[in-house]
Amino acid sequence: MNDRTMTWVEKVNGFFSLPMMTALKNGMVRLMPFTIVGSTFILLGNFPIAGWSDMMAGWFGPDWKVPISQVQYATSDMLGLLMVGFIAYEYAKVKEVEPMACASIALSCFLILIPGFVSNGDGVMIQDAIPKSWIGGNGTCTAIVVAIVMSWLYCKIMKKNIVIHLPESVPANVAGSFVALIPGGACIILAFGICVGARTLADVSFAELIYEIIQTPLQAATGSLGGIIVMSLLMNFVWFFGIHSSVIGSMFNPFLNANSVANQAIADAGLAVTVANGAYLVTSQYNRQFMQMTGSGVTVGLVLAMVFAARSARYKSLGKIALPATVFNINEPVMFGFPVAYNPGMLIPFVLTPLCSIMTCYLAQKIGFLPLFTNVSVPWTTPAVVSGFIIGGWRMALLQIVVIVESFLIYFPFFKKYDREAYLAEQNGESEA
Repeated sequence: MNDRTMTWVEKVNGFFSLPMMTALKNGMVRLMPFTIVGSTFILLGNFPIAGWSDMMAGWFGPDWKVPISQVQYATSDMLGLLMVGFIAYEYAKVKEVEPMACASIALSCFLILIPGFVSNGDGVMIQDAIPKSWIGGNGTCTAIVVAIVMSWLYCKIMKKNIVIHLPESVPANVAGSFVALIPGGACIILAFGICVGARTLADVSFAELIYEIIQTPLQAATGSLGGIIVMSLLMNFVWFFGIHSSVIGSMFNPFLNANSVANQAIADAGLAVTVANGAYLVTSQYNRQFMQMTGSGVTVGLVLAMVFAARSARYKSLGKIALPATVFNINEPVMFGFPVAYNPGMLIPFVLTPLCSIMTCYLAQKIGFLPLFTNVSVPWTTPAVVSGFIIGGWRMALLQIVVIVESFLIYFPFFKKYDREAYLAEQNGESEA
């Protein structure tokens, strides 16, 4: 790799190592337990077995879904609220500022900037209530903006030591509570000013303004075929140069998650989850269950080629080592052991295979073979085919098998070249010995 390319890689690495990018990535990772638990209960309420709902109603009564809905509302349906706290917390950690106070202030500012009323369905607005939709999917973009701005301001003031200093005789826990007063007050005053400005200029809350101007177009973009293709190209391109794909994923995933939540809301309303009813075609499942199935680049085909078709001892051994990790969607052994990263000869299959996987899922949904996804998800380490069956039944499991076959067929010609060279090198080595 030449010096110019290395300089470019270093610059990209530097950008994604910025405190705010690190906070965004780590904050999104912290959401995982809530999305997994929430989606598990969504699955429990909508298990893809005929007669499931009738059976559960017979056992637990007609309102058997009410407790399940409460768990859903308290986990996957409040991702916006959780996102604010986690991103602000992680940013304060990077800046070596006490993180809990920073996260709490950011949460307070977020609640100031979302609508403060709910509708009863008849057009009557109930004041002093927190609308669930705005602490969930609709508030995703506002959550990111608030977390970034407020945590930056809070930490900036703290670092400049513009705080209340009390005498040493004051107990530490009492003095500590006053330290956050000035930076926290500045953040809340700023949120108040933004709230007043949005109401005065647009007659809506700041969150509604952000939703219309930024989030709706971004959700539409990520929820389209073109959007997920761009995401795939960016993720695999940077990962090829050793920059983990999660740094790109952290920018796209909030909107993919919001798409999933929006589709789930349509299902919860008793409507068919279709584009005609406002559903998004592309959701978070496109990422984990297809585009990154078995790891970025869908490298399962390369591993299977090494296990079943390698002639060289080197790649046979690597295949056996990499296979268990690949089953659980971890492909670092392949990325850096084959290697795929920094290897120009493997760039084409590494970028092409996820695109084929995306198109396979897209076409299956367009022809009606696979329904659009809701907010059901599984842990990212859930093996392929198993994850497909849990989320989308036998159709999605079959589709993942098709993708595995595609991956093998794409990687195989490229793998054979490297395997042949390794085999000849081993044979020559034995002859010389």
